[in-house]
Amino acid sequence: MIQRLHKQGLAQPPELAVGDGALGFWKALAKQWPETRTQRCWVHKTANVLSQLPKSMQSKVKGALGEIWQAETRTQAQPALDETVSRFEAK
Repeated sequence: MIQRLHKQGLAQPPELAVGDGALGFWKALAKQWPETRTQRCWVHKTANVLSQLPKSMQSKVKGALGEIWQAETRTQAQPALDETVSRFEAK
């Protein structure tokens, strides 16, 4: 997919690529456009975290994680992260 985009004329490398945990995607991206920044998809990241928790906690943690990743800036996300850690760290 990455090589095809390049061959089809994507001349300027993307500034950011977002993807799931598929290792082949990240490897191909680094080979074709090493300067492109990467970010793991928050939906997949959240699903991975929730799968490690008891069902009874999942909806609360999902909401708390949403507050973090939906923040518009890092500065706004930090208090949500701090709250989430203090609320669920012991559990």
